[in-house]
Amino acid sequence: MLEELQIRNLALIEELSISFESGLTILSGETGAGKSIIIEALNLILGERADFGRIRSGCREAVVQGLFSLPAELVAGVESAAGQNELLLTRKLNANGKSRSYINGSLTTLAHMAELGSKLIDFHGQHEHQSLLRTSVQREYLDFYGGDEVLLKRDKFAALMAERKSLLAKSDQLANEEKNMLERRDLLEYQIKEIDEGRLETGEDSELEAELKRLRHHERIAVALSAAEAKLSADEIGANDLLQLALKDLSGVVDLDSALKEIHTGLSGLVARLEEEIRDLSRYQEESYFDGDRLNWLEERVYLLNELKRKYGGTLDEVLRFREESDRELKESENKGREIASIESQIRVIEAELVELGKRLSDCRRQVASGLETMVRRQLGELAMEGARFNVVFTDTGGEPPIRRTDGLDVWEFFISTNVGEPPLPLAKIASGGEISRIMLALKTVLTKVDKIPVLIFDEIDTGIGGKTAKYVGIKMASLAKEHQVICVTHLPQIAAYADTHIYVKKINKNDRLIITAEKLSDSERVGEIGRMIGTEVDSRIAEEYTKEFIDAARRFKADGVIV
Repeated sequence: MLEELQIRNLALIEELSISFESGLTILSGETGAGKSIIIEALNLILGERADFGRIRSGCREAVVQGLFSLPAELVAGVESAAGQNELLLTRKLNANGKSRSYINGSLTTLAHMAELGSKLIDFHGQHEHQSLLRTSVQREYLDFYGGDEVLLKRDKFAALMAERKSLLAKSDQLANEEKNMLERRDLLEYQIKEIDEGRLETGEDSELEAELKRLRHHERIAVALSAAEAKLSADEIGANDLLQLALKDLSGVVDLDSALKEIHTGLSGLVARLEEEIRDLSRYQEESYFDGDRLNWLEERVYLLNELKRKYGGTLDEVLRFREESDRELKESENKGREIASIESQIRVIEAELVELGKRLSDCRRQVASGLETMVRRQLGELAMEGARFNVVFTDTGGEPPIRRTDGLDVWEFFISTNVGEPPLPLAKIASGGEISRIMLALKTVLTKVDKIPVLIFDEIDTGIGGKTAKYVGIKMASLAKEHQVICVTHLPQIAAYADTHIYVKKINKNDRLIITAEKLSDSERVGEIGRMIGTEVDSRIAEEYTKEFIDAARRFKADGVIV
C-alpha cells in the first residue's frame, strides 16, 4: 500500500506530506483547491511525462516521493529496501528541463519506474495508468476469474508449448547439422575410401622404409661386403690368417708363463668368433640380391603411406584413428535424418494435443466470459449505466487454428458500448473520464478477488452522477477497500461518507503566496466537510444531525453489509 506521499515545489505545493492508511481514503475540497496536483504528483512517480512548467515559481527543483509497503506477492519481483518490504519511488524535476528517477535511492530509468509503478497503483480516470485498458491484462484477469478450471488447462497448454518449442529448436539444429553434413559427406566418404584402399598395418611404415633404404644402397653395401670379406679371409693373407699365426706363436710359450694362458685362450675365442662372422658375411652376400621391381613397389608404397600421414596424422595409428572418427561422423549424419523424422512425429502429436486442449480451454473461457459479462453488466446498471453493453470478444478461434500463443488458441478483448444503439468498442477507446472510472469500478468490483494491484486510485468518478448512483459508487468503493487500498478524489458526499480516512485539501495564504495543504479530518471535522459537500449550513443543528445520519448509514453498511 501507499504509506506516504511527499511533494515539494510542485505547482502551488510548497511542501506537503500526506500519510495514507489502508481501506478507503477520500480526498475532498473546494473546486481548484489542489486535489488534481496531488494526483499529478502520483502520476509523476508512476513514470508519466513531466511538465517542467509545473515547477513552483522561483524554485530550481520539484521533488515527489512515494513510500510503499509491498504485499507478499510483489516482494520477490521488485527491489525492496534491504531487509524490509518497503519501496521508495522518487522523481525529481529540474528547472533546466531534466528529470531523474530513483528507486530506493538508486538512479533508474523512467521506463523502469513506470513498469514498477504499474504493479503498485492502478489509476482510474483520464490517465494512462489503467491496467485494464491493456488487452494483456484483460486476458490475465479473465483467466484468473475462471480459477483453476481455466488456469490448470492454461498451464498445461503452456507446458506443451514449451515442449514443442524445445523440439522445434532441436529439429532446426539437427536440420542445420544435417545440411552442413551433406556438404561434408562426400569429403568424408572420399577420405575413408582413400585410407581403406591403403590397407594400412600398424608399424609397417618403419619396416618398409628400412627395406627401401637397403635396396636403394644395395650396390654400395655389396662393394663394402666384398672388400670386408677379402680383408678377413684373403687367399694370400687375411685377418684370420694373421690371428692363426699369432695364436701359433703363443702356443709354444704358454707352458712357460701361466699368465700367457689367458691371452692364448682369449685369442682362441677371437679366432672362433671371427670365423663365425666371416661365415655370416659370406652367407649375407649369397642371400643378398637386387630386386628392381621390389624397389619400385617399396618407393610407391612408402610414398603412399607418407602422403596419408601428411593428410591425416603424423603416424599410421593417427591415420587409422582419423578414419574411425570420420566413419563415426558419417554414421551420425545418417542417423540425423531418422532423428529429425522422430522429432517431427513428436511435434505432430503435441500439436494435436494442443489443438484439442486449446479447444477445451476456449470453451471454458467462453463460459467464464459469459458469467463475467453478466456480472459486469449488473454492476454497470447499479452505476447508472443501464444501457451499457459489456462483451468479451474472441477472435482467431475455431477450426484448426495456427498455434501462435503460449496461453491458448484464443485472442480476446473487453468491448463496451455505453450508449444504446452504438456498436461496442474496445475498452481503451472510451473517451469520457467519468465513464471510464465507473466502468473500471464495475470491473474491479467483479474482479476484486483476482486483482493483484494493491492500490486503486479513482479520479473523476463522480462526473455526471449523483443521488442513488453516487451512493452505489460509495458502496462499491467500500467493498473494494476490503481487498485493496482505495484512494478517491470526489465532490460527492454519498461517496465521501464511506471513507475510512478523509483528507481535506485546501489553499491558504502564506507570506502573500498561495500554498496547498492537506490534513486528515477527525470524526467531527468529517461531519462539517460532508455537510459542506451536501450543501447544509454548518451552524444548523438539523443539518448536522442529517449529516451524522448520512455518515452512520455508511458506517453500518461497512460493518454489516446492510444498505440503508
